[in-house]
Amino acid sequence: MQPITPSPAPESRAAKILREVFESGRPLTYVRTSEEIRAGRVLREVGLRLFAPTPVPVWTWSLTGGMHREGHAAEPGTHDARGALDFIAAHPDAAIFHLMDFHEPLRESADIRRRLRDIYQSCQGRRKFVVITSPVRAIPEELERSLLFLELRPPDLIELLAFLREESRDTSDAVLHQLAPALLGLTLDEARYA
Repeated sequence: MQPITPSPAPESRAAKILREVFESGRPLTYVRTSEEIRAGRVLREVGLRLFAPTPVPVWTWSLTGGMHREGHAAEPGTHDARGALDFIAAHPDAAIFHLMDFHEPLRESADIRRRLRDIYQSCQGRRKFVVITSPVRAIPEELERSLLFLELRPPDLIELLAFLREESRDTSDAVLHQLAPALLGLTLDEARYA
């Protein structure tokens, strides 16, 4: 008798869009969203499916935290934007790089804009993907054709159900399926308060 393998969790709309962007080969994506934590969750979801069964690690960078993987310390020399880009260029394996707060270095430094254009060239076809998340759209003109711009829409039922399961572990699935539609249109933060 064959062992029964559990079916994978349904894919959220946001994860499907980003996975398809990565599968198309686009190395640079700019996602406008105020929900950085949600964006990170979506990227981890994509990392699990992108080149299944081998998960793709997600590295996260911020001005205050440097470049790190979840649960690990920051890599040395990656606290500034240039160090983060150099780390991405030198990274030998497939990965997703989530850059938060990066709109400021892009706006302020010609060196950073040039280095990101170099990253665009060096990441093509190497299964390395850079995602900049920001609550504002601040794409310098010289990068407009290199970056794919997306707006993260509010979570769908799949994301809301997963969120509700995390938030209320003792609630039955039947109740969660009744609550989730009432939260459509809200961000996860707004849903938490509702």
